[in-house]
Amino acid sequence: MEISQEQRKELEWVVRRGQPAYVRVKALALLSLADGRAVSETARIFRVSRTSLYHWRERYAQGGVQALRVRPGRGRKARADAQEIESHLRQSPRAFGLRRTRWTLSALAAVVPSLKGFSPYGVQKALERAGYRYKRGQPRVHSPDPRYAEKKGALDEALSQVRREPDRYVLLFQDEVTFYRQPSQGWLWSHMGRRRPRMRYSHRANTRMRVVGYLNAATGAVHAEDMSAVTVARLARSVSRISSRHPEAEKIYLVWDNWPNHAHERVQQALAAQKRLEVLWLPTYAPWLNPIEKIWRRTRQRVSHAHPWCDDFPEFRRQVQEELDTLSTGSEELLKYVGLCT
Repeated sequence: MEISQEQRKELEWVVRRGQPAYVRVKALALLSLADGRAVSETARIFRVSRTSLYHWRERYAQGGVQALRVRPGRGRKARADAQEIESHLRQSPRAFGLRRTRWTLSALAAVVPSLKGFSPYGVQKALERAGYRYKRGQPRVHSPDPRYAEKKGALDEALSQVRREPDRYVLLFQDEVTFYRQPSQGWLWSHMGRRRPRMRYSHRANTRMRVVGYLNAATGAVHAEDMSAVTVARLARSVSRISSRHPEAEKIYLVWDNWPNHAHERVQQALAAQKRLEVLWLPTYAPWLNPIEKIWRRTRQRVSHAHPWCDDFPEFRRQVQEELDTLSTGSEELLKYVGLCT
């Protein structure tokens, strides 16, 4: 059997890497043939028939390494029924008379008909073949807003409009965030052992810094305003400057949450004075629809976690503002980070 240098490297790579065991055996057998060993001797070494070796060689010549895998639908059919497994996993064990809230391997073996007689390890392998893994659950709270679909639909439509005609339309995601004097806990590199790295706290009050931010959905540009407190008057002045920052836009969408200050009469008057501006209200308790939340996470990770300026709050504020100022021009990378670009 003659193979090229590239094919030899490919087969050697298959032998070393995490391919299924039967594929590695076939690759080793083909390498043995390529080294000049006779078919009968190779068949004896690998304990297979000569017909199998001829078949492997032919399939490799036709389709490469992928042709060495077992084709779908071949081989012994699995005893475990994947649809049956899924049907049971989507229901509580209590629906089947078990006084449990979570499934165990033994419970599945006792209840699922196609898993009867399986050992716990056999059930685990059957679950893995069906595409299931044992994972830690995550808390999930969905928005209770009865108009969730309507509000999300309006936001999606506005985003589509901005992406089609970015020269005519602007969409801004708005939010407020608080940064504190005392450093927040973060992961740090430290020596091995039980002793953890220390973060120094100040004896002073945990002074806070409030920031009002706007994220441009088309460019990724972030405009941030530093405030000690976001009062109604300061918020009204902030939103009154939106139109002047986007003089070329025919229409500006402002997306924000249901914080009471947003609905205050003085703020609404400042919004109404800007004829090109339209407010899109987010559903209640739906922060995942506001990508600027990820900007705050990024800033905390880079500046707030384990910061060294707890005794110099003005310097800490300057560092936060400088970090946000670096995002003022926007970028495609930032859009990908917040989920507005694929």
